[in-house]
Amino acid sequence: MRNNKKAIAMGVTVFAFVTAVMLILIPIENKRKTYEKYGELAVFAETDERAEYIIKNSDEYPESVLKVYYEDTEDMADFEWVYNYPFHKDDYMTMTFTEEELNSENVPALYMYDPRWSYEKIGGAYIKVDGCGAVSITMAALYLNHNSDIDPVKVAQVAEYNDFLGTIGGILTKHIAQLLEILGFETVEHNYNCEDMTQKETIPLQDIQAVLEKDHVCLVAMYGDTFGGHAMIITEANDDGTIRINDPASEENTEKVWNYKDIEPELICYWDVSAK
Repeated sequence: MRNNKKAIAMGVTVFAFVTAVMLILIPIENKRKTYEKYGELAVFAETDERAEYIIKNSDEYPESVLKVYYEDTEDMADFEWVYNYPFHKDDYMTMTFTEEELNSENVPALYMYDPRWSYEKIGGAYIKVDGCGAVSITMAALYLNHNSDIDPVKVAQVAEYNDFLGTIGGILTKHIAQLLEILGFETVEHNYNCEDMTQKETIPLQDIQAVLEKDHVCLVAMYGDTFGGHAMIITEANDDGTIRINDPASEENTEKVWNYKDIEPELICYWDVSAK
């Protein structure tokens, strides 16, 4: 009888030990799997409730949205855009422009990451990622027409319908003029794109000034280290060689004063856009 009690006690002790070990190992294993699946996001979740929310509610986030964070883990704007997806993914359904945007005396600044349209697609990509052309054209349309007939999603839809997009989204430079004409604008294209950028013809600042002096919009395509492959608008060009831009990807770039000579080598095309 005493031996049976000892055996039972031993069994209880072993069971308790195994249970304790499991209680320790299971969370460790779960944590390992979380780190393996989410990488830097899991690390961030240790100190940030929003990152923790993303992981705990991962079924609310498409892989294509999470990918935006993983592509640049140090960009907090990208992280915030990802986090806000469940709360703002349908904002386009009720979007409006502000009175300031509709009645601005200057080309209004709009951004690709604006939740009013950033979660919508242009081809295979989100406007947040590949919508520089669509957002830039919208800026031009607001300034020239002062109405809400055109927005980034509508521009993307027209571009896609006419097969003006690249393989994963984004409007191809060679189709910008056609797209602007379909949308109802007068457009004069000045294309300096060439295979060897070192042989590109210099674009005088006076050419840009001539567009702006007519109260037209100067839409530009850039290619190089500063902006990558990008569309934006030059809003101001001064005799001292400084310019201002509306960069749909960066509020910081929009607020900055640029030296034209520093970015001109990357300017491959510009469009003189006006209302019909």
